[in-house]
Amino acid sequence: MFKPKWVFFDFGGTLFDDGPFQLLSGMEALRLAAENPEVTTAEEMAKLWRGMEARYMGHLKTPEGYYVDVTLSSMLRNLFMRSGLTYTISLRECENIFDDHNSERWPTPGIQELLSALHECGIRTAVISNTTFSAEGMAIAIDKGLPDNHMEFVITSADLLFCKPGPDVFEAAAKRAGVAASECWYCGNEHVPDVEGGAGAGMLPFIIERKYEGGLTQKTWKGHTYYAVSDWAELAKAVRGL
Repeated sequence: MFKPKWVFFDFGGTLFDDGPFQLLSGMEALRLAAENPEVTTAEEMAKLWRGMEARYMGHLKTPEGYYVDVTLSSMLRNLFMRSGLTYTISLRECENIFDDHNSERWPTPGIQELLSALHECGIRTAVISNTTFSAEGMAIAIDKGLPDNHMEFVITSADLLFCKPGPDVFEAAAKRAGVAASECWYCGNEHVPDVEGGAGAGMLPFIIERKYEGGLTQKTWKGHTYYAVSDWAELAKAVRGL
């Protein structure tokens, strides 16, 4: 293990855990935020939403097998125009209204301790996430859930088109940070997007495995070396010892 110049984080399951997805609650919040909410119902909006998901989710792939993402703003624009809803607020603001109301969210175990340890040690941090969210919208969500986060930027698959484990988001993050990928860690919670993606791009992956109880441990997966923890506080302790 080496001391990184930057540590990049996944969002869902890594920085935060989310409760069950509540589509109707999100649709109702969006409807009530419109200038003319009387033109439709949350149920009608949810039907349109599910129809869009059925047509694109799991169908858009590159020849290498990486998924192509659709931006949340495009989906919302489609939904609003077909529903007849009009807004004086921006699509970015609508993104966060939807996000605020479609599930509960809370920080993962030990994540604030890890972020504090990295900041104290002068290690810079940012976010790389597979999501339909825009970088601006996700940054707002991160600040709400982890106010003392020190993240310097956010890169999302929807903004860059291609999902992890494709290399695009990792390469873009390293370039923006001004460092080589080999000088970075990537913290996530899944093997394919985070271990395969992070290691494939040249970063050292760290994965939170909730059922694992052995402390910080080096492992391999499909030829890729990574480290597993059951709680991010375990990695925070290691960071302070580097």
